[in-house]
Formats: sequence, structure tokens, C-alpha cells
Amino acid sequence: MTPLINDITSALDTATSSLSSISTSSKVKRQSDDDIADLVAGIITDLTNALDGLLGEASSIPDLGSLLAGVDTSLNQVLVGLETLLAGVLNLVANL
Repeated sequence: MTPLINDITSALDTATSSLSSISTSSKVKRQSDDDIADLVAGIITDLTNALDGLLGEASSIPDLGSLLAGVDTSLNQVLVGLETLLAGVLNLVANL
């Protein structure tokens, strides 16, 4: 389970890095903010569904709390990067 969670964290960190390399002035608007919000909401839903089963197994998985804290931190960084690029996208995601 640890390798999977580490892969998720790494993918989120890569997404954050990619988002930070995009400047707001060079952004090409290819999708509406609603489309991006839908995509992000789908990704968050998929992550939640994938990790949801772990809650019942939490007591049998050493260091699960710290692994999930890493996922939480990395996901937060992705959302902050999106918010920087697309003002208001987090409000759209929250409404989905």
C-alpha cells in the first residue's frame, strides 16, 4: 500500500511543479473554468474512492496517518496552484 500512496503523492507533486511553471499571463484558455473544475473534482473523487477503503484498515497499516498526511499536503499544493492560475476554480470545485 505504501508504494501506491507514494506514487499518488509523487504524481500530485509533479502536477504542482507543472502548474507552477505556467505563468498566468501565458495561459492559453482552452477550457472553461467549469470544465477544469469538473476535471479536478473528478480527480479528487477518484482519489477519495481509491483511499476510502484504507480507513477500515488504518489500525493494521503502520504509518498510514503520515502517508495520508503527505497526500493531503500534496493535494493542497495542487489546489493552491490551480487557484493561482484560475481564480475562483476552488469555489467551482467546492460546488460540485
